[in-house]
Amino acid sequence: MKTRNVFHWLSNKQVLSVGLSSATQRHFSDNIWAQKLDVQLMKEIESRWSKKVNSRQLDGKNEAKDKYYILPMFPYSSGDFHMGHIRTYVISDTLSRFHQMTGKNVLQPIGWDAFGLPAENASIERHIPVDKWAKSDVENMKSQLQSFRFNFDWDLEINTCFPNYYRWTQHIFLKLFHAGLVYQKEALVNWDPLDETALSDEQVDEDGKSWRTGVKVEKKILKQWFVKTTAFAKSLYDGLDETVLNKANDVHVMQRDWIGECDGYSFNFNLVSGNHKMQKFITVWTRHPEHLNNIQYLTVLPGSMLDHMEPTQDWNKNRRLSIQAANPINGSTIPIFVNDTVTYEECQDVKAGIPEIFLEDHVFAQENEIEIKKIDPVFSTKEEICNYAMEKNIGGYPVSSKLKDWLISRQRYWGTPIPLVFCSNCVGPQPIPYDLLPVRLPHTNKINMNTRAITPLESASSWVRTKCPSCGGPAKRVTDTMDTFFDSSWYYLRYLDVSNEKVPFDPKVVQSLLPVDVYVCSKEHAILHLYYARFMSHFLHSIGWVPNKEPFQKLLTPGKLKAKTYKFERSGDYVKKSEVKVAGPGSGPGQLHGYHKASNEKVKIDWEEMSESKRNSVDPAQVVAEYGIDTTRLMVLYYSAPTHDKLWITGEFKSILDWQRKAWQIVKNFMRIRDRQTPVRSIDEAKLPMDEEMMYNERNSFIKSVWHLYSELHLFNTIISKFHKMFTLLSNCSNASIRSGKEFERALAEMIILMAPMAPHFAAQLWQGIALVPYRLNENEFNWSGTVFEQKWPVVDDNFPMYLIVQVDNDMKHRFTITNAELRLITKEQAIEKAKSLPRLQEILTVAEVLGTSYHAIENSDHTINFKTKFSHRRSESESIKQS
Repeated sequence: MKTRNVFHWLSNKQVLSVGLSSATQRHFSDNIWAQKLDVQLMKEIESRWSKKVNSRQLDGKNEAKDKYYILPMFPYSSGDFHMGHIRTYVISDTLSRFHQMTGKNVLQPIGWDAFGLPAENASIERHIPVDKWAKSDVENMKSQLQSFRFNFDWDLEINTCFPNYYRWTQHIFLKLFHAGLVYQKEALVNWDPLDETALSDEQVDEDGKSWRTGVKVEKKILKQWFVKTTAFAKSLYDGLDETVLNKANDVHVMQRDWIGECDGYSFNFNLVSGNHKMQKFITVWTRHPEHLNNIQYLTVLPGSMLDHMEPTQDWNKNRRLSIQAANPINGSTIPIFVNDTVTYEECQDVKAGIPEIFLEDHVFAQENEIEIKKIDPVFSTKEEICNYAMEKNIGGYPVSSKLKDWLISRQRYWGTPIPLVFCSNCVGPQPIPYDLLPVRLPHTNKINMNTRAITPLESASSWVRTKCPSCGGPAKRVTDTMDTFFDSSWYYLRYLDVSNEKVPFDPKVVQSLLPVDVYVCSKEHAILHLYYARFMSHFLHSIGWVPNKEPFQKLLTPGKLKAKTYKFERSGDYVKKSEVKVAGPGSGPGQLHGYHKASNEKVKIDWEEMSESKRNSVDPAQVVAEYGIDTTRLMVLYYSAPTHDKLWITGEFKSILDWQRKAWQIVKNFMRIRDRQTPVRSIDEAKLPMDEEMMYNERNSFIKSVWHLYSELHLFNTIISKFHKMFTLLSNCSNASIRSGKEFERALAEMIILMAPMAPHFAAQLWQGIALVPYRLNENEFNWSGTVFEQKWPVVDDNFPMYLIVQVDNDMKHRFTITNAELRLITKEQAIEKAKSLPRLQEILTVAEVLGTSYHAIENSDHTINFKTKFSHRRSESESIKQS
């Protein structure tokens, strides 16, 4: 099969033939515009425009500058969407349509994160094979998305549970393995007793509960597989300042706090029992690798893995273990103590004792009769020690005290099999050759899905037994599966080369398509998933597979969509709204309370994130059935910024419907008056030049504002609000302006174009209405025979005044008034030169050292030159803004 990638996709797209036949035009004219706009008519409009709305208008150009990669986070296949999920895709689709209409070749792919525990548990409960259950889930959810007519690139669709995807997940795993970044270690893990699988530290909340089930985790010693993400800790930490993620302040802070400042180094110490070197090690973190040679004992906290390995009934605050550790630099054997009185670094349960250097360690050594030896250094510098450790793959890389490696093994069936085997003839795990991938999951009829004594895969004995790829002898497969975060750590790359059957993706193909321009990803994934995806990108960059370390140019994190919840005050159990009678105000601000109809027990009423478990999820199909697609889209976008939480209040639909009716009436009135039958008063004719000038200014100001709101701020709620002003302006215009005003016609046409990304069906119908008028004044400004989606995106007129803003430390000092045509041509160097001509700026810069300058040039918006100085020159008193 010939390899297919995004370049094929771009070049094979057909330009939509949009001319409507005269019969179709008459049908629209006779039947649509004679009606009053209501929900039923909206649905009829949406049905008529469904194919046009879902068509791409691409020109087939493949230059990197024309691409725009919008990545909505692919959904976990859980069976049904609620409106909270749909909000993410409305935001993504609105952005996609905006950039498509501005002339870019937009990628907006979609796929399915289909492995994982919920699907496995659901299939067990219902006695359905999990692959069939997952397939049914995906089909149902795909149908839901398609009912909204989101403009996804369905031909790039992926599914993580398909062998043609997880083959490449295994391939990337082996790349990590061969790079020395995968290891197995006996560890004290977080055990979820409900899902009966291990969890990484990242998947346990601050209350010690599972991220998914909410149950209290237990501690259990298991052999687990880890990915050495800490080897890239410094790169990941520094990368936060090199990407525009630093503009997503809360996400930037979350990532920075999670990784931590890399002010120390980790080293692996092998464990020794008697004279026997164990196949186990303990990781020691220290701020002072230059003193590694002089570490003469270790202490571990009570409750740590080594404490569990030698349990005792006779607990005291300090006991010596029989197990010892081998210093990785000089090979000396050193004792290990369980102790909770010494000072441990943040999140560390191991402490290195260096009595030659530190007083606390010296005192501890004397109290425990540890001989304090003066050991000659093996290496003379910290750098030499760290380089040696990295060469031996025993650590040496900078990392914070709180960051741990990624525990990826799961003791469940429904996940990507780990492509390793163990053989009695060979030392260590043996990798499956790349050309023998994928290692497929055995069919569920060969395994015991209900087993809890062992992992489910272990019960598939015929699958477990295999040949060693190294020596050909008998071997056993690893029976753990991978954490589903591994599947999602690289999925955005597979989209770009989805049919490649030789490698996960061709580096040459992705070269010009990365990074992702906007990642629409919920904030709940702004730590774990984002961290793992960033790690994977940094690793793939290190082996030359991707051009950038950072995978995402910009992150857009939709806020939560909240609906009312009803729960018993005593137990906290949730009940359905239909089971409650509302009584009055509750104990908290803005809260209500009610009573359970059946038991008369008091019920607390609050606002919480939509969730099936909270019984407050809203079915998208019911909403669309009641209000239509575009009205629902506008409702999702209105009243709240995309990144803010939003309350689901159905009463707000009335405002949205009124908004649409205003636009509808403006177009109907335009069509009626342009029929040349409406008389025009002479006084209105006299005012026409003044009205036209006003409309020119308002139109340009509107375009300038909306462009910035779409492209930079993504404040669709503000855009909708600004339409209100335009509606009022257009509604109040005289018949003379409507009939003879070229600026009126242009403002109306461009307003409809600007509406199209948010309400595509509705805008398509409005455009068709104004395109059917008997004559037009802007004959060459628009493609009147095409749909709204084929129009050029409105731009600010060349002679409209704009601003070049001068700032010092983000504080505005001056702004130059310049025409849009002039501003468009100004370079950063010219802006700096122009700014430095200001006496006021010269005065500031004589006493302040300039650390750097930034030039923010947004198309069709004001430009800003900012001088970053060593000293802040903000003044507390307000300063007047000079203009030139």
